[in-house]
Amino acid sequence: MKIGFLAPHNSGKTHLAGHIQDLLSRQQHLPITVINNVADCFHKKDTLEIQGKILEKQINEEWNSSFSGNAHIICDQILLGHYAYYLYLSKISNDKNQITYNTPEWAIKNIEREVRNWTFGYEYIFRLDPKEASDRYVVGVDEIIDELVHKFDLKR
Repeated sequence: MKIGFLAPHNSGKTHLAGHIQDLLSRQQHLPITVINNVADCFHKKDTLEIQGKILEKQINEEWNSSFSGNAHIICDQILLGHYAYYLYLSKISNDKNQITYNTPEWAIKNIEREVRNWTFGYEYIFRLDPKEASDRYVVGVDEIIDELVHKFDLKR
């Protein structure tokens, strides 16, 4: 079973992932992998390059965990959430006040297709609301998450 959380940082994802891990391990006594890649971007400056590496690392860790015999994989941020951070960091406003991205359109389309396909591999996705509704960065990422949830037709 693959379980994931979707929200901006500081919304309680890691705490809840740990709680679910404890519950599952007590009840089922099966191997569990918890994947937490969000912390990587806070040890360094949060850049497009860092977010790109986090996207890649998330896919690799989930893929490897699925073949390691672990019965459950818990992701404290699903790939869609990391992609939202990537989009937020690549956003630029042009002189007509339209949002464009600092990443080529063909790349955005390819990444988005992969993120969409990957997202449907989770049995459960828990969407959490941000705790810091006054932080522009958190609100901006959360808005992109909402747009992607709607675009991918994920039910809340």
